[in-house]
Amino acid sequence: MPRWLALVGLLFFLAAACGAVAQPSAQTSASKTSASPTATPWTRCSRVALSADSLATVTAGRTVVFTATAFGCSPADYRFILVHTDTGDWMITQGWDPSPTWIWDTSHAAPGPYSIVADARPRYEPGDSPDASISYPFSVIAAEPPASGSRYTSPPPPPPPAKGTNCTSVALQLSTTGPITPGTHVTATATPAGCASAEYRFVLVDPNGVGLFMQDWSASNTWTWDSSGAGVGQYFIEVDVRAYGVASTNPDATARIEVDVIHIAPSPAPTPS
Repeated sequence: MPRWLALVGLLFFLAAACGAVAQPSAQTSASKTSASPTATPWTRCSRVALSADSLATVTAGRTVVFTATAFGCSPADYRFILVHTDTGDWMITQGWDPSPTWIWDTSHAAPGPYSIVADARPRYEPGDSPDASISYPFSVIAAEPPASGSRYTSPPPPPPPAKGTNCTSVALQLSTTGPITPGTHVTATATPAGCASAEYRFVLVDPNGVGLFMQDWSASNTWTWDSSGAGVGQYFIEVDVRAYGVASTNPDATARIEVDVIHIAPSPAPTPS
């Protein structure tokens, strides 16, 4: 075979081999291009509707549920704004959120006209501007006080105890008996006799014989002495008793009990061996 013919055959063979290798690469590139996703633009909300579960005028204290419905975009996010029409004051009561409802408790709302604004935009849309908005006029009126004599009227106070005869005697009991150290709490309890209801007065007499009124006339038959800061010596706890409703400051009966305040020296520290 001539050499030039063999050379031509070799060239044809190499060309065919190169075409076979390049073909899969082109197909792979085309496959990758067709599989890449295409960005989808946001679908704008065309409008938004707003409804309430009550009339447009309510008495303060009523809870109202507002529901917004967006059109042309799904899913959507919602925002609610409360505007006081007279003053122009406003506040965002619910920021951008998937929930289409907002609940307003009017318990603390000042009487007057309001506007409830509902905004809508496509879910996950960047920015803060709404695609659609609607304003819902609303009014709050003050709650009327209950009429006199109605079931809301406070019941009358209970009558005071009936005035009885004078108390014939009084017994006094202490929560602690025997000597005490400063800081001990001593509770005195009085029990009268001969009177249906009584009033009590408690007096503390110090070691110098000076009496101090610790609890003036009252219906309480107990008093507690905090002896913190009391000096060492002999004290008396005294109770005066009188029948309820007696205008005189003089007691019907009196009782007293001695209380001794002592000082206990701390134990000496152990001597090291």
